[in-house]
This record gives sequence, C-alpha cells and structure tokens, in this order.
Amino acid sequence: MNLDQFGSLIEGNQIDVSLPELAHPTFSKDEARLALRNGASAALCRGPSMGFPVHNCHVEIRVTQYDGSTTLTTLAAGARVLTNKLLASMDVGLQEPIMLVDIAVDESHLGPVMNDVTGNRGGQVVSLEDVETTIVSGVTYYRPSDAVQKPSQGASNRVIKAKVPLREMIGYNSALRALTSGRGTFVMALDAFETMTPYAMKQLKKGL
Repeated sequence: MNLDQFGSLIEGNQIDVSLPELAHPTFSKDEARLALRNGASAALCRGPSMGFPVHNCHVEIRVTQYDGSTTLTTLAAGARVLTNKLLASMDVGLQEPIMLVDIAVDESHLGPVMNDVTGNRGGQVVSLEDVETTIVSGVTYYRPSDAVQKPSQGASNRVIKAKVPLREMIGYNSALRALTSGRGTFVMALDAFETMTPYAMKQLKKGL
C-alpha cells in the first residue's frame, strides 16, 4: 500500500507521519497529520527522565488503514501512547548547559580559585592566560549585575578559562568575591549541552 509521508521538525525532534493513500471520510489528511504530530509532540514535551522534555529524537508513525472508530482524538491519543512506550524502552539521559567562563583574578588568589572551579564545582580548566592576551570579542557574555566594575590596574593579571556546569555557577559571584577579597570578576557564555553524570542526576533528584 502506498503511504502519504509527512515529516516535521519540532523542538529539535523529527516526527515523520505516514498515512493511508485513501482519505478518511470525516477528516482530511492535514487534520490527521496534525493530530498525530500533536500527540507525539505532547509525549516528547514530558519525557521519562523526571518529566523533562526530550530532544534529538526521531519518531516515525505509520497508519496503514483507518477503521470505523477512528477519530482525530484517537489518532492523537494513540500517537502519544506509542511515543511514550518508545521513550520508556530507550536509555534516555539528561543534558545540562555547560558554560564557558572567564575568571579574572590576581596571582595571589589564583590557586584557591582554580581549586574551587575544578573541585567544588566540577569544572574543567581549559587554559590560563594573561589579561592582556585574553580576547572575548565575538562572544556574548553574561556578567552579573553587581560585578560590572573592572579591577584596578595591575590587581587582576590572570584569566582562568574554564568550562563549568551552569548549576554550579548559581551564586558564584559571591563565592568568587569571598575567595579573592572582592577583586575577582567573571563573565560566562553558553558553550554546549552535555549529558549529566549519574551523581549529578542523583543530586538533581534530591532537589526536586
């Protein structure tokens, strides 16, 4: 049987719908496609991992024929149920935003700040540079509202470039000031999304 195929990209998920060649007597193919797509999309919006939305998933829905009881509601409900079953059978992980952080500190506070980034916050130091050689143009950075003042001349002469999970950057402005006697500043921008470690997922579940 020839099937009418329809694909769409929704919130980073590919949803492909195949319908019978013959149209249903009470609704159009466009209506059927929309119902199936909405059903699958509803399941993807609340995934199996703590209800977070699913991304980068490919769903194929094939309707080979209609019967007398087929309605748009049953199509949408069926697509949602089948998509949920598909997700439940998959090994799905959680992803979190990783920030690219530039931290300007003076030499005397370099060690404590690096230890805090790599130890307490689970970050990774990418490089250590002089302030004069650090170029941040071309990247949109976020700077906390209470950290707009630049350190005095000669006070901050090293820049730690690191990748740190966003969840670990909450309240970092206060922590950095405490570590550097108020002299440290930082800017950050989104770098990528990475799969959370089992330990991080456990901590997240505790907080929910």
